[in-house]
Amino acid sequence: MNHKPSGASAPHEWPGLPADDDPQARRERAALRRKAFGSLKGKIDLSLEQALAPLDPEERDRWYGD
Repeated sequence: MNHKPSGASAPHEWPGLPADDDPQARRERAALRRKAFGSLKGKIDLSLEQALAPLDPEERDRWYGD
């Protein structure tokens, strides 16, 4: 089953991307993403086990109140 949207000859436009997206613009956005992720490195130090562990009652009270 082959579905083609109307206007299939026009390039697909992803939301949030400029219609005239060129390779240089993609490289610049990728560099900004790498910089943003790099700035987070080392600031979040949780193991998967810690992140998924349930809160103890005292900690739950601190987060959600009485």
